[in-house]
Amino acid sequence: MPTTSFLPLPAILALAVLLAATPAKAADACDKHLKMTCTNCHPLKVACEQIGNHPNELKEILSRMRLNGAELSRSDIEAMATCMSQPSEAAKAACGK
Repeated sequence: MPTTSFLPLPAILALAVLLAATPAKAADACDKHLKMTCTNCHPLKVACEQIGNHPNELKEILSRMRLNGAELSRSDIEAMATCMSQPSEAAKAACGK
């Protein structure tokens, strides 16, 4: 008779907590980059004008920023493009929207 293995309840709960925290961490990163990284070179208003653009357009903009010296990793660029394109509540809050 085949046996079925199940994840123990603590493992399931730990996974649920981890998955639930992921969007909040991404939103926090978005807010941090909008307020700190973007404003190293230009006013926050400039970044906020890009909120809602297509992710590919945002990736191009962010990649150019990186080439010009912005401290953005490739994963930062991916996260910021996603955050700014949706836009997240953190991005809206950072931009006063």
